[in-house]
Amino acid sequence: LYYYKTQTKNIKGTSKLIWINPYSDLHYLYTRSFYLDKYLLSDTLKKATQLYLETAKKDWLSYYLYEKGLAALTLNRFGESESAKKIIESLKET
Repeated sequence: LYYYKTQTKNIKGTSKLIWINPYSDLHYLYTRSFYLDKYLLSDTLKKATQLYLETAKKDWLSYYLYEKGLAALTLNRFGESESAKKIIESLKET
């Protein structure tokens, strides 16, 4: 949450996230997706999670191979199966 706040504090009037290295954030979101029922997301964390997922849906083409796979898994775990399928189809073509 601290990282999210530092990444977005200088952005005024937009929800664009400057995501330099998605690797650790994708790992966090993937791991967190297994505990959504037991530990509910706070409102702030929901907002941050949604922003990271939207960014992953838009920017996945620039990710490394492993990050693309992790993005597909993470998006699927959060119910974004159509976006996950697009990434998987791209990985099959690689």
